[in-house]
Amino acid sequence: MKNIIPETYFSLSEHTQLFLFSCITGVLLGIIYDIFRVLRIILPHNQFLVMLEDILFFIIYIIIIVSFTSAFARGEFRIFYIFGNILGFILYFFSVGRIALLVIKKLVSLIKSVLLLLLRPFFLLYITMRKKFQGKFVDFYENFSNHLKILFLPLIESHKMLYNNKVIHKRKNVKVHDPKKEKTKVKR
Repeated sequence: MKNIIPETYFSLSEHTQLFLFSCITGVLLGIIYDIFRVLRIILPHNQFLVMLEDILFFIIYIIIIVSFTSAFARGEFRIFYIFGNILGFILYFFSVGRIALLVIKKLVSLIKSVLLLLLRPFFLLYITMRKKFQGKFVDFYENFSNHLKILFLPLIESHKMLYNNKVIHKRKNVKVHDPKKEKTKVKR
């Protein structure tokens, strides 16, 4: 019986094929990045969301490069896979990607204008209804809030003094009115 030894090295033509496949993978990455750019056009993002999308893109890139290495290259990673990805991404980004982005921008602006045209009567109805009822509801709210304020006003209890006795006694120019002392003075 002969021992069958699996082929462990790639030939030059296989390396060339792997480089071309990695370039095609770079084009695929460019398409994925365009999806993120389209999302940014449709829904404007702040810097934090853009950062999260970029992190998500790089996670997707890592998954794709690991899958590419295990599926096509028998788990052997070579640095020219990354160079092929970058080359394919750049070629897509500056050629077809630019055209696709311009078409998508025009398409999104067309869809927005059509939606605004279709929804314009509803916006006008909303604006007129708001103008008509806004004053009434504002007056109602102000009256209601004023009534609530009146209900919850803190009242001074009649059996408590307004001022603290100790503070009054310390002041020299204030006469203290004490009904108990007056009663004792009157009885004598």
